Amino acid sequence: MLLRRSKSKDFENNTWKTYRYFLFRFLKWINKSLSDIDVNDILSYEAYLKSEKSYLPNSLVLNAVVLKKYAKCLRKRYTNWSDIYDFYVDESLPPKEDSEEIRRQKAKDLPTDLEVERLIQSAKCIRDKAIILCLSHVGLRVSEAYEMNWNDVDFNNKLLWVRTKGRNGRKNSVRIDNQTLNALNDLYNHQNNGDNRSHNESNNNNNSGVHNQIYTKYNNVDENYSSKDKVIFIGQQGRLKTHGTERIVKLTAKRAGITKNIYPHILRNYCLTKCALLSSEALARRQARHKATNMTQHYIILTDEMYWREYDKVWNK
Repeated sequence: MLLRRSKSKDFENNTWKTYRYFLFRFLKWINKSLSDIDVNDILSYEAYLKSEKSYLPNSLVLNAVVLKKYAKCLRKRYTNWSDIYDFYVDESLPPKEDSEEIRRQKAKDLPTDLEVERLIQSAKCIRDKAIILCLSHVGLRVSEAYEMNWNDVDFNNKLLWVRTKGRNGRKNSVRIDNQTLNALNDLYNHQNNGDNRSHNESNNNNNSGVHNQIYTKYNNVDENYSSKDKVIFIGQQGRLKTHGTERIVKLTAKRAGITKNIYPHILRNYCLTKCALLSSEALARRQARHKATNMTQHYIILTDEMYWREYDKVWNK
């Protein structure tokens, strides 16, 4: 019922998969009929995830979101699920996205400028470097990177047309910096059989910062993917999957010697935080493609050091 409802609202495919994953994992662990599950079972399951599975706060919140929505679907059919739903509401569970615990965890994971630079330089190939730049400099979501085709890149105007696959399917343009543009240009040339033509009509041949290792594993991929109208980020079987992007970021962070929990969405947080601090929240909101102002606030993260530095700029000049 919950999955059917999520599909009817035209949720993104990744959202639907996330709902399904958390829901079926819970039902498999609890191993009871729906009419026998109570609040104590919910608490036991959350304790199990926290202690034995070492779930991070964000994952615990996501699990609570799914179970709360599931309880809302079942509360008219089963009295016990009405109690579970009331429990989540009464206890204000799950906590809001900007709760202190969540924000502190994100602040702990947020990479510094130096760490992001090390991450870029540690990329194994030009494809991996372009992915990391799109996440950390452009602020793309993983699902948006997955959908990217070459005809979405405007090399002349330094724009990227991002298609949102979710509720409204709109397409917005975002700005690309020179480093990301050079990496994408290099990747395009490599995919097109070593063709050295450049999309960058400024005739700027400075490709400094481009990793020397070039991705050479396109042998098993259909050659049609090299067309300018086709996929940008290619895996062994076509489009690079979401979990493939996550794996690339994790392995690159490990190769760079970064001990923080670096994942794709924290790189988006890094991009929007930097836009807000060095320019304005309006720039961050435009880059994030948010309509509501309060949405962007969840993505802007200040570590204690950043907070102190920004405060001192105002009062301790």
